[in-house]
Amino acid sequence: MGGHDHGNKVQKTSISEEEIRKILTRAKAQIPSESPKFAHSPSSGVLHTSIEGAFSNERARLGPTFTETDRQWRIKYLESQNLHPAEPFEVPELSKVHYNPIRRFYRWPLDQLEKFLRNHMQTHNAVFTRKIIGGTLIGYFTLLTIWYQLNYNVPNWEYKKGYRIFYTREAVMPGDSRWPMPNPRKESWQHYDLDFHYRNALRNDPK
Repeated sequence: MGGHDHGNKVQKTSISEEEIRKILTRAKAQIPSESPKFAHSPSSGVLHTSIEGAFSNERARLGPTFTETDRQWRIKYLESQNLHPAEPFEVPELSKVHYNPIRRFYRWPLDQLEKFLRNHMQTHNAVFTRKIIGGTLIGYFTLLTIWYQLNYNVPNWEYKKGYRIFYTREAVMPGDSRWPMPNPRKESWQHYDLDFHYRNALRNDPK
């Protein structure tokens, strides 16, 4: 670190395995009523501020406003960044707080995939791979849904809902061998027919 951090020796903090087990035991024993009321908020609905303080910038620590009190706070902050190898802790019970049963149900397959990948790569790579696979699957099924709707959910003379694609006639100018191009719809009933002429009912065709 720059500024006045050069003369301070930051000692690394550690936490024993016994303390880790105690933390996990308390977390598993936690009941929903003791959980934050604003689980969707990173700060449980409370306005948050940076614990790094106002002197995160090196140039700010070089000024006269950087006092001894600020220096001691800076040392404590740097010590807090030395995490135990087992941190951050994974508390399965927290998923019941942050995710409702429906979300836990459809997240389960990718959760299992992420756990498997963590045994073969770093955590952030496993999380990134999980998001890529999940996003790809969502995009794939979204395209399938759109393709199905455009091909099989088409409105007709009996069914008004759905999607219909309209195509603009190709412009043929004088000098083109196809000019003048005749109108493919020669009869008035062919305009916006909605497949009425393909009907099997209400026909007066002779048998």
